[in-house]
Amino acid sequence: MGILRLILGVYSYLFHGLFALFLLGISFVSLTSGTGSFRFHILPWEGKPLAYWLMGLAAAGILLVLLAMKGTLRSVFFVWSLVVLALVLRGYFFSAYSFIPGTSQFSTALWTVFAAVLAVVGARLLAKAEPRRR
Repeated sequence: MGILRLILGVYSYLFHGLFALFLLGISFVSLTSGTGSFRFHILPWEGKPLAYWLMGLAAAGILLVLLAMKGTLRSVFFVWSLVVLALVLRGYFFSAYSFIPGTSQFSTALWTVFAAVLAVVGARLLAKAEPRRR
């Protein structure tokens, strides 16, 4: 179980770190381009508020990944991974987002959900390994 915990834990760190950097990049492009009609279907906001939310979520994600890697707040990192999974599920399957027939959008969505689920499993295994404090 130790090697599986290590592999899934590293995967979870990588997934959430890259996800946070992706959000940061999108927010940066949105704020510097000056377009007010920015929409990202995974999240419920749009326009400038969306860009600021993305920046805040990216900062929180990066901070939580770094703290979890240090060995602190791993249980909060697990909650973060659940929030990311919920946002991905909501964005693809419980929003106005629609898949274009004849494209690979649906399979991409399923792979993204699968990747987020694996990251949740890795974060859970890390949270279980967190030493108990007295």
